[in-house]
Amino acid sequence: MVVSHRIKNLRNALQNNSFSRYIVGFIGVFILLQITLIILAALFGTRAIQQQARQSADNILGIYESNIDNALDRADTDLRTILYDTSYITQLANPLPLYRHNATYHVLEHLNQRLESATYTDAYVVAEKTYDHFLLARSQQIPFAMVEEIQAYIRRQFDREETKDSGWQIVSIGGMDFFTHYYYFGNNLVCAFIRLDTIGKIYRNLFEQDTRLLLSGPDGAVLLREGSLDEGIKGVSVSRLLPVCDLSLTVSTDTNVDSFLQTLPVVLVLVGGVALVFIIIFTVYTNREIMLPMGQLMDATRIIEQGDIEHRSRLTCRNREFRALSASLNSMLDIIVELRIDSYERVIQHQDMELKYRRMQLRPHFFLNALSSIHSLSYKGDGRRIRQFIDALSKNIRYMFKVGLHTVTIQEEIEHIRNYLLCQDLLYPDCLFSYISVAPETEQNRIPQLLLHTFVENVFKYVVSVDTLTSLFIKTEPEMLEGGPAVGITIEDDGGGFPDEVIAAINGTDGGDGDGKRVGLLNICRTLRLMYGRDGLMRLSNKAGGGAMIRVVIPQHAKEEKGGLAHEAADY
Repeated sequence: MVVSHRIKNLRNALQNNSFSRYIVGFIGVFILLQITLIILAALFGTRAIQQQARQSADNILGIYESNIDNALDRADTDLRTILYDTSYITQLANPLPLYRHNATYHVLEHLNQRLESATYTDAYVVAEKTYDHFLLARSQQIPFAMVEEIQAYIRRQFDREETKDSGWQIVSIGGMDFFTHYYYFGNNLVCAFIRLDTIGKIYRNLFEQDTRLLLSGPDGAVLLREGSLDEGIKGVSVSRLLPVCDLSLTVSTDTNVDSFLQTLPVVLVLVGGVALVFIIIFTVYTNREIMLPMGQLMDATRIIEQGDIEHRSRLTCRNREFRALSASLNSMLDIIVELRIDSYERVIQHQDMELKYRRMQLRPHFFLNALSSIHSLSYKGDGRRIRQFIDALSKNIRYMFKVGLHTVTIQEEIEHIRNYLLCQDLLYPDCLFSYISVAPETEQNRIPQLLLHTFVENVFKYVVSVDTLTSLFIKTEPEMLEGGPAVGITIEDDGGGFPDEVIAAINGTDGGDGDGKRVGLLNICRTLRLMYGRDGLMRLSNKAGGGAMIRVVIPQHAKEEKGGLAHEAADY
């Protein structure tokens, strides 16, 4: 039942869904092309392999033939060198035994020297007919038991006095095949012997693996067989006729083409069967995991387009990508709903912050104290300090009346702080020591207006006392924040520090509602969050040696900023 149900679903998918039909058709054409390419690649690959193997065998033949020629030429050169050393060879026929003995010693020494320098020559022989001298220098390839048979072969050559130069020929001595070449002059004969096995060693040193060498005589008899290629493997063979002794040299290499061609039909059948099964499985999977989820997502979007933003998509597939897409769609809808609510809240927050900013500008106790100070200075008749105080106070008032949720340069804010400190110094003489360090590259960075003013005002409100000297330190420096450059601001004092509940409230706040203690600091947190769209820009801490520290990081650009009444208040 399950199988028939699956087959029915597959047939319906192919009949009703154009996407499924296109996919199945595309896969079928693709598999046919792959099978065709496999066949063509096999045919062309077979030809290329055979051609390459034939070229390789021909190269092997050329190299091997060249090495044989070099070995024979070297032996022939040694024979002529020995032959030309007639001063001792002719003394072998001297009637005096002492001369013959001396000549024998020198000739044997010469033969051994030549044999040691020869790579492939197995023996050199010098024979003298009159006194039956037989001088032999042999390698380990010629056993001692064969010496007598080689001597018998040399004696037989004396009977052929008409042959002065035998040329290279193949002879069998004691069951071993040799290349031999001798020169006959007078009663002397000089001869060289090279075993065919030694010639085979040349091949073993060069081309042992996956090849086969056959060296055949004029009658077709195989004289030498070398290589690891089995006799049952035909491979690709290349033959060449050697000019030496009319020998035929054949090299065979294995291409593995026959075994490949035998398995090719089986491979094609397997590929076709696997392809058919793959098409069926892929079609069922595509219908269940792609077509069905796509239809469900399209239905969900259609319902949402009709205005039902509370509707959410629900998929029945196990496809991780489509489930993630569905979750993203639902999350996006949730965010849209939240943003609609948040946009209204942000308008209310702007209005609320504007009102709080306006209330923060006018500090009644500050201005009342200022008027009282002017009144006191007037009784002292200190006109210079009155003028100085009024000048600083007017600048403070002008700056503080630039109402609005906007930014000013650090240079402007610091200038205001200096005027404010001047006014406070007149109110609280010798009660505060201040040090301000502004990095030149940060002077034009913009920060919220009255940011530093709020911090400094808190110092006078909670720390400064008429009976102690309070230290205030303000520092600005450039920093890098995630998303771009920023400016770091540090404000320190040597007072009693922040209460633990204030540090916890400020460092963990999400903006607060502005009520309770340290309202100014809470409003700064909300202002930074509103203007820059992120939390954690301000941190409070207490220093180990005593005192409080405020650390603020201000990004280069504000996301929210509103202008104020700067122009109207500037000329007040």
